[in-house]
Amino acid sequence: MRWRNGIWTTKKNGSQPHRKMSVPFIVMSAPNGARRGKDDHQSLPITPAELADCAENIAGAGASIIHLHVRDEQGGHSLDTDRYRAASSAVRDRVGDHLIIQVTTEACGLYSAGQQMAMVRDSNRKQYLSR
Repeated sequence: MRWRNGIWTTKKNGSQPHRKMSVPFIVMSAPNGARRGKDDHQSLPITPAELADCAENIAGAGASIIHLHVRDEQGGHSLDTDRYRAASSAVRDRVGDHLIIQVTTEACGLYSAGQQMAMVRDSNRKQYLSR
């Protein structure tokens, strides 16, 4: 598949032109996950500004949804809703409504079900949440 003129296209074979795909689909990007950090890959988007840059790139490539994880001061996985608000605001300011923002409630072995539910209750109800 290839992004071309604002639509995903596919080549039937090397000599035939591209055609519009006939089956609708959604592309979601999960650019950072809960377990990796800058030591694993220097370009991993962690800060709100880095996540906004990444969101702009993936929206331009045709993604419809960005799935976010945020970090604490030491770079570890966090469910802090203020950090999610900051990251979500940075993404929204950069790409507007071109991406759906989905934030994680993943425990990652660090949080209890009660802590996950507290995050859900305290979260911005305009966002999508996932586990």
